[in-house]
Amino acid sequence: MPDTNIVSRLKNATLMPICGESNIETLTQLVRCCYDSGLRVFEFTNRSSQALQTFALLMERRKDFENMLFGVGTITDRRSAEIFISAGAEFIVAPIVDRATQRCCSQYNTPWIPGCATPTEIFLAQRLNAPIIKIFPAGVLGPGFISNVMALKPDLHLMATGGIDPSKQSLARWLAAGVKCIGLGSKLFPDALVNQGNVNEIQFTIKQTLTHIKDILKY
Repeated sequence: MPDTNIVSRLKNATLMPICGESNIETLTQLVRCCYDSGLRVFEFTNRSSQALQTFALLMERRKDFENMLFGVGTITDRRSAEIFISAGAEFIVAPIVDRATQRCCSQYNTPWIPGCATPTEIFLAQRLNAPIIKIFPAGVLGPGFISNVMALKPDLHLMATGGIDPSKQSLARWLAAGVKCIGLGSKLFPDALVNQGNVNEIQFTIKQTLTHIKDILKY
């Protein structure tokens, strides 16, 4: 079974920052933006040939980010899951439902967050004991899809990821539909700002997004 403490902390997260920056210095700056904004979860994506090396370097600096959970996303097979768990990943995020990946995560007591785009996949992921289910690509499926699924299974803990606009109006629609967490990548870390090293603007966006979510959840 996955570590219950880690699962609880993941379930308390309302915003999941997602980033696959390959330059370790830049990546560290972006993690710092998240950390200083109050976030305590971070998903690093396995989307480049240097991903493992970069993640390993990040793990060498994790002492600078006390109590932050680091996970790895874009994991589609058992071997990748095993490698990144060995490198320090505390949770695994996938764009698909892959039983071999699930079994690997279970073996290492590591939370597995699979990506689903149909009710069949969602129900399968729940039967495979996924504590959180990622709706992907959320921007294509829309909040209406979430509402219909939640009407069938109101006990689901869903994270919506992919093509979500971080405006307050957009976030309100997703949260009202029933998602518990919003996953944001390029909307939090736009290439132009990352390339400019504009960490102040990036941190402002993160804080603003968190404020929007907190305001929405008050009502």
